[in-house]
Amino acid sequence: MQVRLKPYVPFSHGALTHVLFRGTEAGMITPRAESTAFSLEDGTLRPEKIDAYCDSLAFDLALDEGRQAMDRNRLASHILMFATTQCAELQEVPSIEGIGLVRLALRFWAMQAVFFKYPWTIVTGASEIGMYSLDIPGCWFGKTLLPRLVNQQLDKAFEIRMDELEREILEQLQDMILRGDRSTYWCAIFLTTFILLHSLEKDSWNMHAWEYEKNREGGTRWPLRRDPCDYYGQNKHIADTLTTYFRIVTNGHAPFAMDWAKSSNQGLLGKSLHAQSLIEGIQKDLQDPQSIYTRELYAPNEFRRDDVESLNYHYTKRLILG
Repeated sequence: MQVRLKPYVPFSHGALTHVLFRGTEAGMITPRAESTAFSLEDGTLRPEKIDAYCDSLAFDLALDEGRQAMDRNRLASHILMFATTQCAELQEVPSIEGIGLVRLALRFWAMQAVFFKYPWTIVTGASEIGMYSLDIPGCWFGKTLLPRLVNQQLDKAFEIRMDELEREILEQLQDMILRGDRSTYWCAIFLTTFILLHSLEKDSWNMHAWEYEKNREGGTRWPLRRDPCDYYGQNKHIADTLTTYFRIVTNGHAPFAMDWAKSSNQGLLGKSLHAQSLIEGIQKDLQDPQSIYTRELYAPNEFRRDDVESLNYHYTKRLILG
């Protein structure tokens, strides 16, 4: 993503010091690094630029997530890859009904992954603003940071856009679920709900990590007014609401306990052979005594600071298992 910068006069030298929380492990001394006095030019980072950037990353991020946790995240990776493939319109067969809402959910998930998982770094033009690669051991080694204020401005812009997008998705999803013809959009509702719940799991892990860090001796100061526990409490409320709404769509049945051989249930998937293959494939695995997906869903999922995958399926298993 390309942005334009302009110099400014900082009010103190401390305002230029990075505190590198992202990428640090439990109990680590949080690294610090100096930066130069630059900020974003007005109008260089509009919402549509953020949207386009995250849309372009969604497919690769889904692939990356699958590679990193293949023994613990196969089901989520399967569903994410299906959704990104459908949204990319790589199939000749008609896409599922309501794919626009799934695309918004994937955009939100990608935006969150960019915000929490990957530090802002410079690809080209670093020397023009006096920034150079870090000589810090670990995940930061060799990376070139943005100036601190630019980093903060990007964070704020992404936070604002994520809040806007989350509200938009929840409103559209609620409207779709409460429609009289909601059965037409069953697959889109399922995918959107799963992706949102999966995003809430990742967000909750990050809030727990902040809670851990701010309370430990020598930890990192929490930068916001609201406490991290308020945010994961909010996530639980949204997850409860989403799963309750999804039960309306399935008439209270667990989606993979339904008889998908019945013509009335097959009609929920429309004419998409790919959607039928997805649902039937997941159901077949769940019915297998040696099911990989069942093992993932029932694995312990309590927060661990040293394990970013520790909350996998904390909310999404309620959607899958009913």
